[in-house]
Amino acid sequence: MIAQKHNAEMMRDYNLKLLVNLIRTEKTISRAMLARASNMSATTIGRIVGDLIEGGLDEKTRARIDGIGVTLPGVVDSLEGSVLFSPQFHWANVPLKVMLQETFHHNVMI
Repeated sequence: MIAQKHNAEMMRDYNLKLLVNLIRTEKTISRAMLARASNMSATTIGRIVGDLIEGGLDEKTRARIDGIGVTLPGVVDSLEGSVLFSPQFHWANVPLKVMLQETFHHNVMI
């Protein structure tokens, strides 16, 4: 049981370091690209990236998130950062940039 816990912690640490290195190397990389490059599941990528965005970085990783880039289907005003119309999400006139900046406290580009 202790060995399994230790192995799981080692795997989480390895996965985190792998993603941080990919992000550091590529500068701009999507979650889908991270999944392909790392052979991790979308769920694992989402959990780790979520932890990184929420500030779950420790000193040994020393990664820095400069901003968040968002692409989505529909019509956007990229200067204002608003979704003018997205039929897939049923959105109209959504100030997505402001919403994400207030939530994550990072620069956002739509």
